[in-house]
Amino acid sequence: LLESSNPRVLSVASVGHFWGGVRFEDLGFEDGKVYDKWLAYGQSKSANILFAVELAERYKNKLTVFSLHPGGAQTGLHHHMTKEDYEKFSDYYHPDGTVKGDWTRPVEQVAAS
Repeated sequence: LLESSNPRVLSVASVGHFWGGVRFEDLGFEDGKVYDKWLAYGQSKSANILFAVELAERYKNKLTVFSLHPGGAQTGLHHHMTKEDYEKFSDYYHPDGTVKGDWTRPVEQVAAS
């Protein structure tokens, strides 16, 4: 990678990083005893951002590193959300699980980011 003419790395993050930082003292959520899927999602996105920051620092002047939130993708993963999840994210979803507004895009369009 470093030998290419314009090396760069893209780390996909999300606004979900606001839901939880990296729990360095308890990365595994006490082996699942206190697991919270939204905190875990936030942690994974925060970790992606921190990875990009560290990679950029280690390879400055040799590698360009980006971390971005490409937007909401229409993956169908929301079908695995519970009624409580829809209530928690009521700004984004109707109680029946349909998306509010136009904040999602087809996967192909998101991947092109």
